[in-house]
Amino acid sequence: MVVALGHPCSAQKRSKVSDQLHLFSQPEQTVSCAADSPLTTESARLALGRWPGLYLGTSSWTFPGWSELVYGGEYSKTVLADRGLRAYSNLGFFRTVSLDRTYYRPMSEQGYFHLASQVPQGFKFVVKAPRELLRPTTRGFDLAAFSREFLTPLTGGLGDKLGVILIQFPPGTAADYGRPFLGYLSRFLKGLPRSLTFSLEVRDEELLDSDLSEAMKGAPVSLCGSIHSSLPSPDQQLLKVPPTPEIPLVFRWNIRPSMAYEDAKGRFEPFREIQMEDIKRRELLVRLVKRALKAGRSVYVTANNKAEGCAPLTLLRFLEGLDEEL
Repeated sequence: MVVALGHPCSAQKRSKVSDQLHLFSQPEQTVSCAADSPLTTESARLALGRWPGLYLGTSSWTFPGWSELVYGGEYSKTVLADRGLRAYSNLGFFRTVSLDRTYYRPMSEQGYFHLASQVPQGFKFVVKAPRELLRPTTRGFDLAAFSREFLTPLTGGLGDKLGVILIQFPPGTAADYGRPFLGYLSRFLKGLPRSLTFSLEVRDEELLDSDLSEAMKGAPVSLCGSIHSSLPSPDQQLLKVPPTPEIPLVFRWNIRPSMAYEDAKGRFEPFREIQMEDIKRRELLVRLVKRALKAGRSVYVTANNKAEGCAPLTLLRFLEGLDEEL
């Protein structure tokens, strides 16, 4: 399968059209980076420099509560969604972000291009595949539709700023589709383009076994280590389904397992500070990530506000822990 990666001339045309439109529009509100943020201290900068293969990021960037931590002022969620990514990515601390909105609806090539134009070279996106394209029929997955409706606009819009594509299956997948699911999944994964990198996140513990390893064999995909209430700890996940050689690893610190999503959201909003520190899981991630980095792998670690209360500070403490392990 050939996936269109976009042509540089098309990007130039889009840029010219965008410039022309701006001639007739009102000045946009510029989002600035926070000054004197704990994320931009000399110690944080040096720690990041010691781990060039490490990509730290959050699940989205659109949180007004990150004022003076990530953003240098008060901005609405709408403004941050449209223009905050530039400040987020230029802060110097984040090298990735998890683009979760695509799980609910595919984006256009122009939409991806708009995001890519805001981030510097070296920044890489983790992008969730749309759930509607990950529902097998009795004939399996529609790989042609997956490529046409998702991969082609994605690669054309993000280009070399695409890092990893996350394929996530929700809790209940095993019960919904039964054992034939692994056969469908195997054919789908083995048909994915080798020029791209994929991470597989399953939310059913019963799927984590040698049959899943066999389904992934030979495909450009490795298991995602996820901290989630429906799963065992990431080290147990990777013990049951060992990482695929030479594929970047993704670890997603999603939520405190003892809390429901809405409970965590209600307790932690507006996500300005860590409210329930989770030292045990942080130390576990530090050990797993350090091992992978020392083995020469690239590693993506993304954190959600529902993990401890403030995703940027969760990542900062993770980085400090990683540095202490040297």
